[in-house]
Amino acid sequence: MDDRLYRYGGRPGRWTLISEPGGGFAVSGAHLHRMPAGRRSVEVWDGHGTSWTAIGGPAAYLYGGAPGLFATSPKDGWIFRYKGRPFDWEGVGTAGASFALTGSHLYGLTPDRAMVNRWLTGDPPAPWPPWTCAAGPAGELYGGPAGFFSTDPSGRRLRVLAEMETEAGEVMGEAAG
Repeated sequence: MDDRLYRYGGRPGRWTLISEPGGGFAVSGAHLHRMPAGRRSVEVWDGHGTSWTAIGGPAAYLYGGAPGLFATSPKDGWIFRYKGRPFDWEGVGTAGASFALTGSHLYGLTPDRAMVNRWLTGDPPAPWPPWTCAAGPAGELYGGPAGFFSTDPSGRRLRVLAEMETEAGEVMGEAAG
């Protein structure tokens, strides 16, 4: 099995090598990011060949989506958001068992898996940006443009969190499934 990353060339059989095997990949906006094998840095693809530019230090996991690029610290598991300039990251939360991004939100599962929280992006950090409860216990989190999903604590059922907007414009979640 070839663990290298290739870019599709628009026609069947047209693939171009862009990365050797990595420690993880994430897409945010129009940019592809990776952690090279060994996870010693976070890099952005330069858009040609196999050229990558470092934008951050070591990371344990990468999460990418419409809300931005996020990485967890390999030291303590805290999560950080990339601010768009090399090595410019801001802390947005403490450690979690898992994180997931939807088309508009970052969700985090508490280390004990007892609660799913949603990051409130519009509020100022003091000392950490606030989070709000989005759902109860979960086993794992998954997200993307299609929405936010979690497994029940046993891992046997997949659930969807239906986001609803209140009259005041606040987003609330309701677990279904």
